[in-house]
Amino acid sequence: MTPILAANLDRIGLSDRNAMYVISAVLTSAGLNLDDFTVSRQTISRARAEYREEIAQNIQSNFDLNGPLVVHWDEKLLQDLTGTDKVERLPVLVSSGANVQLLGVPKLSSGTGERQANEVCKLMDAWELSDRICAMGFDTTAANTGIKKGACTLIEKWIGRDLLWLACRHHIAEVLMTAAWEKLFPSKCPSSSIFIKFKSAWPTMDQSFDENMVDENIIEILGDETQHLIEFLKNQLNIQQQRQDYKELLNLSLAFLGVKRIKFSPPGAQCNARWMAKAIFCLKIWLFRG
Repeated sequence: MTPILAANLDRIGLSDRNAMYVISAVLTSAGLNLDDFTVSRQTISRARAEYREEIAQNIQSNFDLNGPLVVHWDEKLLQDLTGTDKVERLPVLVSSGANVQLLGVPKLSSGTGERQANEVCKLMDAWELSDRICAMGFDTTAANTGIKKGACTLIEKWIGRDLLWLACRHHIAEVLMTAAWEKLFPSKCPSSSIFIKFKSAWPTMDQSFDENMVDENIIEILGDETQHLIEFLKNQLNIQQQRQDYKELLNLSLAFLGVKRIKFSPPGAQCNARWMAKAIFCLKIWLFRG
């Protein structure tokens, strides 16, 4: 067992028992005698654990992010490394500018703010980074933002000073989008009937770009702001968009203004947790209003 082999077994999610079968078959295919090797599930498991620890120590010793740091965390439901069960894990990262370092992905026995704060503080302590943390990046769940037992409040108490709170822009934008949406569609239903109807009709629609999609009244209403919007949208497209829905919204906006011909993507999922879906759906429905 080597670090590369151990890392690749983890990468493809191969269990220790299945790894034993594969390694045994490879040794036999290479013309080697299995009696000369110790190939057992327990041996492979111990070797993989040792190399995981060695790799983690090497990463930590080579940590080179300079200056003030922002700590980020977000609870996720992931498949366990062993078995098929789903477990709650908390990826914790620190960033400095465009540079990011993963500190760890510990399991959570519960998703409370106190539990999350404990795991974040443990990792910061293990990496000796608490003195360099200046801000926190998080989503706006009650477990994070609670006044008394929220993770943000508890982390500040543990560090002993105030930190800059950087709430997730997706969640902040959800508040603004929801306010505008409820003005137009007062229904509290998480799925809009017009979205469902549009999505079901999509396969039968002509999905090519049509000049008639652009409405001159819109350009007139926007007036002098039109050119500013176009320049902003084009500049943003030159920046690498980490999320595909950002890129789709920018392209749709340019098509809406009659600047760019695009190939339309099929309507995707829409829910209250994905605020941008509402904007994307509305633009597509308008462009295909005919």
